[in-house]
Amino acid sequence: MFDSCTLTLSDRQKMASAAKFLTKTLYEPATTIFLDGELGAGKTTFVQYLATALDITDTVNSPTYALEQRYPLPDKREFIHIDLYRLEEKQAQGILHASEDFQGIRCIEWADRLSPAVRASIPAIDLRLHVGVADERILACIFRDSPLPTREDVERWRTEVALPAHIQRHCDTVANLLKVYADHFLSEAKILRPLTLTRAGELHDLLRFTDFREESLRKADWLTEDMRRTWQTWKERYPNMQHEEAAAAFLTAKGFSTLASIIQTHGFEAKNRRTTEQQLLYYADKRVREDAVVSLRERFDDLIVRYANGRETENQKRWYAETLAVEKELFGDRPQKN
Repeated sequence: MFDSCTLTLSDRQKMASAAKFLTKTLYEPATTIFLDGELGAGKTTFVQYLATALDITDTVNSPTYALEQRYPLPDKREFIHIDLYRLEEKQAQGILHASEDFQGIRCIEWADRLSPAVRASIPAIDLRLHVGVADERILACIFRDSPLPTREDVERWRTEVALPAHIQRHCDTVANLLKVYADHFLSEAKILRPLTLTRAGELHDLLRFTDFREESLRKADWLTEDMRRTWQTWKERYPNMQHEEAAAAFLTAKGFSTLASIIQTHGFEAKNRRTTEQQLLYYADKRVREDAVVSLRERFDDLIVRYANGRETENQKRWYAETLAVEKELFGDRPQKN
């Protein structure tokens, strides 16, 4: 199962926004982007906006005659721009093969010159631009670089680890809130991975019990001996891990490394939340108290009562300030009511 989204780009500003936010949802050190669309759809313009978002200072032009252009990225990797328009299928495959060991971002225009089998064999982000009504551009994205589990997988794993019902409800509330945020971002021509966000919400506390303290469980009338035994098995599998790290390890072992990297950073002490999905999961989790969406202040006041005996600690002050900063980065000065 792969994620996808569709955006309407009504002007160049929206196209620039889409390109910018594409750079905020890249997870692999080497990423291939296939870019299709009819003549005049704006493919090269999109690539130019993408280069600007990547802080490339050189002028990016169409490589139709040179076939391939390479530009240095600030992190020492490369941005490779390839145009297959004038090539036959065999020639196109040869050009692709010549750059397959790259590290960085490889953006390929007219990728439909490749055979379907060759194209399907390469994990990639597929982008297709076409001209809609009133010269609007429609951008369709399929994220074939990162497979996703199904909802059935989510439910099976929850059963396997004996995840308590109240934590399942919390996860589903976070997931539903993330759907709202994803729709908002897409309406503003900001590319992200909506289904990936939903799965991250559903699974972010999959191994939450690894953090439970024995004293906090003494009054838990829902806790059974079977649950205790199951939890002990998982704790032994992921020793000395906080629940975020343990869930990430679980998902990586299942083949879902992108989802793992999003979930791993939703804790307070996590660093380098560089992607939109990482930031949104962190923020949405802080807006849900048990299974109710509340304000950040309400959520943090609850944490103070439950974990600090009603006295706000320096760490909690810092976490609150950092979460407000994330909110501003995601939504600007618009207060979030849900």
